[in-house]
Amino acid sequence: MPPHFRTLKSSIRSRLESADWPAFAQELEALPARELVGPLFACLPLGGEATGRAAAALGRAVSRMADEHMEEARNVIRRLMWHMNEESGNIGWGIPEAFAEVLAQHRRLGDEFHPILFSYITNTGKEDNFCDHAVLRRSCFRAVERLALARPDLAPKARGPLQAGLRDEDPICRELAREALDKIGMF
Repeated sequence: MPPHFRTLKSSIRSRLESADWPAFAQELEALPARELVGPLFACLPLGGEATGRAAAALGRAVSRMADEHMEEARNVIRRLMWHMNEESGNIGWGIPEAFAEVLAQHRRLGDEFHPILFSYITNTGKEDNFCDHAVLRRSCFRAVERLALARPDLAPKARGPLQAGLRDEDPICRELAREALDKIGMF
């Protein structure tokens, strides 16, 4: 890994939970988006506020990237999808949050990839993308809510998967589905 990557990752990581994060996030806007993707990706599993901030910054960086190089942005989405795949060997912490932020911040990517995000909470009983890990699936419900709130035009498409979530085996997922439906006004 190049030294710049490690330095940037360390800098981002140390400031994710600091009070000066908003100012630092603005400073990141001056850097090329492709330089930010790796370091921000590495910060997604940190948890709590750090994950949320890293996800939002990644969403902004990929949105900027898509404006200039759509296929590179799609590759980042594919990387997010890969990390949600059991075969990747990753648990996926922070991935749903980042996925939702990217889709919420760039209309075209949201239009193209929202069905994939919604599929993580859709259990068809067949070969599907349903997230089997209940704790990670909770993040998927929050991610679907985030996108539906940011993109009211996609909220009707989220309604079916969220309504199915009312029957989820995990009681916290059921509650998150109920809350999301209430917030998007589709209960």
